[in-house]
Amino acid sequence: MKKLLLFLVIAVFSVSAHAELNKHEQYTVDLIMSGDLGSLKLAAKKMHASATSNSEVLDVAAEVLLVNYSNLYKPQIDTFAWVLKAVGVSGNNRYYDAIQEIAENTKNKKIRRYAKSALKKLGSSDGADQYELGDVGVEVPEYL
Repeated sequence: MKKLLLFLVIAVFSVSAHAELNKHEQYTVDLIMSGDLGSLKLAAKKMHASATSNSEVLDVAAEVLLVNYSNLYKPQIDTFAWVLKAVGVSGNNRYYDAIQEIAENTKNKKIRRYAKSALKKLGSSDGADQYELGDVGVEVPEYL
């Protein structure tokens, strides 16, 4: 049942975002929303390497970060650090407040360090419409 619900969420998001995303961006979003920790890490590394700038993709990554950062367990830490790096390298200050929340409230030192590094790359929140939890309208899966 859980897998069926996840599939439906991915399918609905895929259809609604299809017009704005090219096939590579859609593939990245599908990896992020898969619920698989390895796929999330692969997506984050792809985003980092290509310096993804598409707000729809970055919104999904920011949502995943905001939903999960306070409850990470050890095997997830490195993956979520990659997601922070990917959002940071985008240079899009729309995510400044979201990343700042993570930097200020996480209990994990590595996540805090990567969040602070991402903040330096994002600059400041001046004048940008800030991303807030729930803006993307997807149900974030559990990453196991």
